[in-house]
Amino acid sequence: MALPDYIDNNQHTLEEVLRSLILQESQTHLDIATGFFRIEAWARLEQELNHLTSLRLLIGRDPTIRPAESDRIDLIRYFRREFLHQLETEKFKREYKQQIDRLIAYLQQKHIQIRLYGAVGDKLQFLHAKAYIFDKYSIIGSSNFTPAGLSGNTELNVLNKTPAIAKDLRQNWFEQFWTDKSVDLDYKAKLIDALNASKFGSKPYTPYQVFLKALYELFKEDTLPEASVRTSLELASFQQEGFERAVRLLERHRGCIVADAVGLGKTFIGLRVLDHYLIKDRRPGYVPRAIVVCPAQLRDLVWLKKLDEFGIKADVLSQEEISRTTFDIRRYSKHDIIVVDESHNFRNSATNRYRNLQKLIGSGKRTKRVLLLTATPINTSIYDLYHQILLLTRNTETYYREWGIYNLKTYFKALAKGGAEITELLLQTMVRRSRQDVIKRQLAGEEIYIAGKKIRFPKRSLKQFTYNFEASFQGLYAGIANQIDSLHLAPYNIRAFKKKRQKSDEEQVQKNEALVALMKSLYLKRLESSLIAFESSIRKQRNFQERFFTLLQQGKLLTSQHFRKILAAEIDEEESSSVEDLIASLDEIDPKDYRIDELRSQIQLDLNNLNRILNTLLQIQKNVELGRDYDRKLAAFKQLLIAELKGQKVLVFSYFKNTTDYLHNQLISDSDWLKAMAIDERYPTIDKITGETSGKQREEKVKRFAPNANYQSEEVQQNLQGQEIDILICTDVLSEGQNLQDAGVLVNYDLHWNPVRMIQRAGRIDRLGTNYEELFIYNCFPEEGLEALLGLVKRLQNRIATIDKEVGLDASVLGEIISDKSLEELYRLKKAITDADKAAILEELEQAADLVSLDEMRLPLLEFFKQEGEEAAQEIPLGIHSTRHVSIPEAEHGGIFLAFRAKDKHFWHFYPRVNGAISTEPNKMIGDKRKIFNWLKCKAEDFPPPEQLLPVKFDNSIFDVLDEAVCNLMAYFKKQQTSRQLKPKLTKLLEKVHYALTQFSPSPEEPTYQEAKERVLKAIATVNLRIYERDIKGIWEKYVSSKDLNALVFSLDELFVEQDQYYELDQEDLKPLEMIKEEDIQLVCYQWFNPE
Repeated sequence: MALPDYIDNNQHTLEEVLRSLILQESQTHLDIATGFFRIEAWARLEQELNHLTSLRLLIGRDPTIRPAESDRIDLIRYFRREFLHQLETEKFKREYKQQIDRLIAYLQQKHIQIRLYGAVGDKLQFLHAKAYIFDKYSIIGSSNFTPAGLSGNTELNVLNKTPAIAKDLRQNWFEQFWTDKSVDLDYKAKLIDALNASKFGSKPYTPYQVFLKALYELFKEDTLPEASVRTSLELASFQQEGFERAVRLLERHRGCIVADAVGLGKTFIGLRVLDHYLIKDRRPGYVPRAIVVCPAQLRDLVWLKKLDEFGIKADVLSQEEISRTTFDIRRYSKHDIIVVDESHNFRNSATNRYRNLQKLIGSGKRTKRVLLLTATPINTSIYDLYHQILLLTRNTETYYREWGIYNLKTYFKALAKGGAEITELLLQTMVRRSRQDVIKRQLAGEEIYIAGKKIRFPKRSLKQFTYNFEASFQGLYAGIANQIDSLHLAPYNIRAFKKKRQKSDEEQVQKNEALVALMKSLYLKRLESSLIAFESSIRKQRNFQERFFTLLQQGKLLTSQHFRKILAAEIDEEESSSVEDLIASLDEIDPKDYRIDELRSQIQLDLNNLNRILNTLLQIQKNVELGRDYDRKLAAFKQLLIAELKGQKVLVFSYFKNTTDYLHNQLISDSDWLKAMAIDERYPTIDKITGETSGKQREEKVKRFAPNANYQSEEVQQNLQGQEIDILICTDVLSEGQNLQDAGVLVNYDLHWNPVRMIQRAGRIDRLGTNYEELFIYNCFPEEGLEALLGLVKRLQNRIATIDKEVGLDASVLGEIISDKSLEELYRLKKAITDADKAAILEELEQAADLVSLDEMRLPLLEFFKQEGEEAAQEIPLGIHSTRHVSIPEAEHGGIFLAFRAKDKHFWHFYPRVNGAISTEPNKMIGDKRKIFNWLKCKAEDFPPPEQLLPVKFDNSIFDVLDEAVCNLMAYFKKQQTSRQLKPKLTKLLEKVHYALTQFSPSPEEPTYQEAKERVLKAIATVNLRIYERDIKGIWEKYVSSKDLNALVFSLDELFVEQDQYYELDQEDLKPLEMIKEEDIQLVCYQWFNPE
């Protein structure tokens, strides 16, 4: 080609001209000065550059490279990061790997020299000029040695064809920069090192570095940019870490649970989140609103006080207020953020408080954020967590399908049976630092301070006391337990007596049988607690069946779809209701469709049985009153207090109000026992707290029981002298946010049907500020009869589990099941005699109570940050790999671990080696992050220092494995995208409503009807209405009997208006479909696993 006078990358490109000068004009000596250098520029001219006998490349600092400080930038580090970034963004392909190998070989030649200008010394220097100087030709202009400079950008470069000018430029201009004292003479070696350090190079990495890289990429986005964290509320570093993680989850999912252990400052994280969003979301003409929902005793004592202290504006509602049937949801439905303190109180979906909160979250402003705070997300079973997560998801079961959890209900059923792993769900929903996590971090050298105080956890020790009813009443447990087991509880299962049963009836009969079995289990729990608590429930059941039977004799048959409500009354004292209330809640049905004689017979049998049980209890009571016998359990408890706990502050718990009342009355009325407990003639002060204790009284009693923990002034403490409570007996209403650490002893008066809950209860006294080195947890066991009792409970639970397999039970029922594991732990607790046995089961229970450690996976990274700094982790390039020789039980022949990132999603995949080759079949892939974490887990000292490692031969089979693994990921994304495009299936009830509104029309059809119908149909198709099913069902049933379409439409329209379901209905989908393409998938790192 004819050489042009200037190059603008339009008529002639710099790439073409350089190629022509080298090949056609035989120019073999080239000096380049450039502000930027890109590997692709070399690749484009690779063949031509191989003809050169001398190449000197001088890289300067373009003015666009801004220094971090006003006068200095670390150019060597800057360009290293630039090169690594170039390499990281390239797809890991065989062809590019080969190209990098050739580039490294090219640079290693002696006639190739590269220097970096402005890298040495303190003076701020940059080289803006761009020049390409040959022996006879020179090009001066605007083009950097980059792909864009070669042909992409619009540039202007002058080609000078005078040899003398080229010579002068080389000797008098280029040489002075090339030999400047600011030049890094060794930059070529650094560039080769950067190339080798990349995923395409030959630099070896240890399995520890791969482990760190996988963790760093997974967790690096937990923190927030500093500019986004304005506040007037300063947190301890540990709390700040939790706050930033919570905000990340709230931004991603609009919902999050902060479940830090007791005493780690969840309230302050909640306050900080409120402050953050009330500032962040404020804009001209709009002031965001917040609401806090908390237990009544924390409303004034904690939240109003702290909100005022930090100048944060929020409405505060008690959980008692929100549970009322008259609660005005519309008043609060347009708030921007809801914080729910002690959210484990919303673990039961059958309660008013749960339904009202769910409606509050699901109505009005659709973008509202929900933050739940609880130290005990799981109290009785994994389903406690399920119901709390449904609050975050607005009752949408498919909310987390983009994160591999396609249906929450199915997922939790698998979790309950040990068939799924919970880590991914917790990573997407929860900030959780447990007691064990904190202890591990401290052992690793981290000092954790909250409110200026260093965190310190005391040792926990298990103790027990026993009693023996069998000594007085032989076969008491076995006899009563068998009578309970023989109860029919027929009113709970009226459909079983239907003359003609449909398939739906058969399923409901089985579900009701599960409820009956669950009710019997609850009676057995009360029997173990105290005869008083048991008698109360049995009497209530007897009265209920008597009333039911009387109405039946009068020709009235009652039924209900909501007997779960009756169970709620047995489980939660705040949900209790009278027999008349229960009868009033039942619906009357036509007796002629049912086998009434058989129903009467079963109720009569139950009444006889219930009366026999009550007579037995009455006889026991009379014997006690006549002095012939006594309450052996109570006696054992009194003896424990005298012999071991005299003079100590003791917290006593029972599940049941009846037991609490009974215990309190028995202790304060026993003058001989009080004398035995006296110290210096001062009797112990004994008090109680139950659901009937008002909020003000609770607050006062808590302060009297634990004046030090509640920061009472010296003057107030002096006034309390003589009034201080020594023994406080309470139900679980005292579970939330109370500082009770003046006590060092906790007594569980009831048998712990879920031993993990026992550990969680210990958190009431195991709080910040305790002065005890050791805390004691006492548990009560019957000496005999335990096996018979647990055996019957196990049979009932097995019956429920069988029904669940056949027809599938509601999660709120499954949540009350006592697991085989819990029953086994009860046996072990009773049999643990030596300190070693007790310590072993205590450690096991503590780990179980901690749910799953989310910090366990972060801890190695935090340790590395502490030793080397976060920047050292950041410097590890993407795409690195290593080989590890270790045995994996699930893959005896080894395999490969691949870590991927696709936008904000992270995938850890392991493919096993089968018949000598890696199998990338999707069904063989393991994607459980926790399992893979345990395989990857290692320490730096397990391997030689990285700088001592020898280069390793590159295994080219990675490219085929990677191609297939990426194909699997793309198939996964395609499946997700397809499922998201499908509209959620309507429930059977909504299908009926939709059919009626689309297939039939009133005559005449008024415009107002048409408008209302369109609104209703849009809501049915768009909004998740599951939480309003009960209301919609009532409206539908009226339509079925009246066939009045106008009434149907206007009633539904009124309901949706009342519940703000039309608010923001016309807005676009709040979680728009995010298409992930193959180029979005980035390889983070990989590791070959070979057998030992």
